[in-house]
Amino acid sequence: MAINLTGLTSTTAAENRGKVGTAPPQGPADRKTSTDSPAPAASETVNLSAQAQTMQRTEEKLAALSDVDEGRVAEIKKAIDEGRYRIDSDAVAGKILDLDESLFG
Repeated sequence: MAINLTGLTSTTAAENRGKVGTAPPQGPADRKTSTDSPAPAASETVNLSAQAQTMQRTEEKLAALSDVDEGRVAEIKKAIDEGRYRIDSDAVAGKILDLDESLFG
């Protein structure tokens, strides 16, 4: 069983002893805490360094790039359609073993 004691202090409990029909604050809007802070002023600004601005522009450019090399995909599709695409099973098996070794030692 959980008991919510948020907002109760010995002063609050002592003040409420013997009072009928009064209840301690129930919701966050009904009480103030020491962590409440005033809203920021409208005139507050943040200035980014030149390095941070460069990073932000670089991130925006990277986000605009495609994750897929469309030219390479088209090239592989064409090779498959023409029967020219060959899979080196020894190379694939070697890469799988390398991955297994790197993951599981």
